[in-house]
Amino acid sequence: MNNIADGNKENENADMTTIHIDPEDTLLRRADVVLSEQGLSIPQAIRQWLSLIAGREFLPIEQRQPNRTTLDAMQERDEDLPSFTSTTELMMYLGGNAALGLCEQSKNSSYQQWPPHVCRSEAWPR
Repeated sequence: MNNIADGNKENENADMTTIHIDPEDTLLRRADVVLSEQGLSIPQAIRQWLSLIAGREFLPIEQRQPNRTTLDAMQERDEDLPSFTSTTELMMYLGGNAALGLCEQSKNSSYQQWPPHVCRSEAWPR
């Protein structure tokens, strides 16, 4: 029962690798019960697990510890970043005159680049 991933028996012509692991017997029996209820054997479950990892390129489990990208994003968020309650407020922060110029261009174009409520705002400096 310890040599649990003995290759793909459904397709004898497939490239196969034998994986040998030594889990505790209790763990193996508990996992076998759960998998059997789902109609899976331990080798089938391991093949599915490896396929998920290879196909998605990440572990298909809930990670309790955030990865480096998430930690960096959390750190960045903790910095003194501005927040805005409206598009107008954001555009004012970015430079109202530049955004106002884009609104003027939109009026002369068949493609509306900025929503009308932004371009009609009285908050734009003139």
